[in-house]
Amino acid sequence: GPMSPPIIELPPGVQRVPRRVQECESVGHGEGVMHVLTLARRDPKDPGYSRAGRWADERLIRVWTPPGWTLEGAPPGGWPVLYLNDGQNKFEDWLAHQGVSWRAGYTASDLIARGELPPFLVVGIDSAGPLRSFNYLPFAPGAGAGGFRRDAERWPGGGLPAYMARVTQEIMPLVSERFGGSRDPARLAFGGGSFGGVAALYAALHYPHVFGSVLAESPSLWVAEARFLADLAAHSGALPERLFMGVGTREYSGTRDHERADVDGLLLHYAREAARILDEKGMRPGQGRLVCQVEEGAGHHEGAWAYRLTGALRYLCAPWWQEVAAAQQH
Repeated sequence: GPMSPPIIELPPGVQRVPRRVQECESVGHGEGVMHVLTLARRDPKDPGYSRAGRWADERLIRVWTPPGWTLEGAPPGGWPVLYLNDGQNKFEDWLAHQGVSWRAGYTASDLIARGELPPFLVVGIDSAGPLRSFNYLPFAPGAGAGGFRRDAERWPGGGLPAYMARVTQEIMPLVSERFGGSRDPARLAFGGGSFGGVAALYAALHYPHVFGSVLAESPSLWVAEARFLADLAAHSGALPERLFMGVGTREYSGTRDHERADVDGLLLHYAREAARILDEKGMRPGQGRLVCQVEEGAGHHEGAWAYRLTGALRYLCAPWWQEVAAAQQH
C-alpha cells in the first residue's frame, strides 16, 4: 500500500531555500529546447528537508524554452511562465505514464509561431510517485461519495500547502535566476489535471498574488466527498485574474467504468458547482475572468487535456502580449 506520508510542514514564516541544480540535460522539443534539471539533494539542515526528498521524482523539473530564448534576451520584467504539475506527462508521449502527454512545448511553439502569444517558458514539475496524492491534495481523497473510488480509499493527502511553498519559494526563484522567468503575477500561470487540477484550484485561492492565471483540467473535486467545494464557498479573499476549468461529460465512464454514467453526472455537477461559486465571488464568465469548458464525450485523461490546451492557453495567456509590450515601451 502507499507509504505513510512524511511530515513536511514548516513552521509559519520559515523561508525555504531556492534549490540548486545538480545536472541539466538539454534536448530539442517542438521549436524550442527542453532542459531536464536534476535538483541537488537537499541538506538535512535545509528548512524544506523531508523524507519525501528521497524520491528521485521530487528532484526533476523540465523547463521548456521557446525559439530564440536567451537569459539576457528576456523582456523587461522577465519571460512569462506556465508552471504545470505532473511534469513527466506534459511534454513527450513516450515519457508519459499512459503514453499520451499534453505536448505542451509543441502547443506553445504553435501559439508563439502564429503570434498569438509572446515567447514564454513552460515548466513541468514532476510528481513524486506514491506521494502524488499527498503533494497535490489538501486532504486525503477517500473513496468519493458512494465509494466509487475504493482504490483511493487509503491514499494520503494533506501535503499540498508544503508543495505550494516548494513551488513558490524553491522552484520559482531557480527558474527566474537560471532562465529569466518572470515573478510578475500578470505573466504567470499555474495548472494541472486531475489531482494536479485540485492543486491548481488551491493555488487560485491561496496564491492569486503569485499566479494571475490558473488552469484546472478535470479537477478531482470528488476528493474528501467534495470538501474542496465547501472551502471554495467559504473563501473570502482574492482570486486570480483568469481561470480556465475543463471537464468532460464522460470523466468516469470514458476512462474507468463504462456502466457508471451516474458518476459522470456527479463529477460534472461538481465542476459546474465550482464554476457557479466562482461566478458568485465575482469571477464572471461574461467579463472574461472564467471559462468552464464542458467537452461532450471527453474522458479523464491526458489526451483530453492536451486537446483543450490550445484554447485554454489562448484565453489564459492573452494578457501576456500587452504586459510584455507595455514593459518594453518603458
